Amino acid sequence: MTYYGILMEKTDGLAKLTLNRPEVANRFNVPMCDSILAALADVAQDQSLKALVIEAVGKVFSVGGDLVQMKEAVDNENIESLVRIAEQVNEISLALKALGIPVIMVVDGPVAGAAFNLVLYSFKIKS
Repeated sequence: MTYYGILMEKTDGLAKLTLNRPEVANRFNVPMCDSILAALADVAQDQSLKALVIEAVGKVFSVGGDLVQMKEAVDNENIESLVRIAEQVNEISLALKALGIPVIMVVDGPVAGAAFNLVLYSFKIKS
């Protein structure tokens, strides 16, 4: 499958999802979020996987949402786009929480906004 803004690989029972927009500090936009959701759906369906590692290319893990895209949406009165990115961040967070395998976050650099949600939702507390 072809993804936008991420790399995805599976090897020896380990899935690795890499944020790959270092030129813009790995900002989340709608196409990137679509790709993350598709990759997480693939991971959820693959019974051979034992863990998921999420990391990023570049000096910044992620600054969160793509404020440039959001400003364009506001300027163009494209409220649907703003709502969609918020929905996607929520869907990604819930998909991470629902995975039946450990999620290992490799956060080497700043993390903010929507990306911080990923970090928080990757925690699983056993009761």
